[in-house]
Amino acid sequence: MDEQTTNKCSKCGKVNYPTGFFECEETIIMNNENVCFQCAFWISRAKKQDDKRNVVIKSDEGMEVYWLGANLPLTPCGFRGFGGRKFVIKFKNGRALTTTNLWSHGTVPSYSEDLFTVNAEFGKWEDEK
Repeated sequence: MDEQTTNKCSKCGKVNYPTGFFECEETIIMNNENVCFQCAFWISRAKKQDDKRNVVIKSDEGMEVYWLGANLPLTPCGFRGFGGRKFVIKFKNGRALTTTNLWSHGTVPSYSEDLFTVNAEFGKWEDEK
């Protein structure tokens, strides 16, 4: 009879989560903190909160995490977050910016919201009413 190992995520409680991933930042967190890949993903994002490219916003959907991509010149084959749509972001520290390269990491699960601090909100264009 084969012995089955049972793994349980110490953050969300998920049982028997997959573990056969290539080594990356998330798998190192999985092994060190005994968490599933999804929780490791959010832990890795939370560790980047001091980076000025990290954006955490509270919305009607919950807490959302975004990443500011480089504002490079548009090229025919270049990719931009949200297809290059313009966003105005106002940070709680007073910094404000406009970007056409915002990438979504998604809505943080409620059990991982304690890892994040809201640091910004979306602003409005001057011509919006």
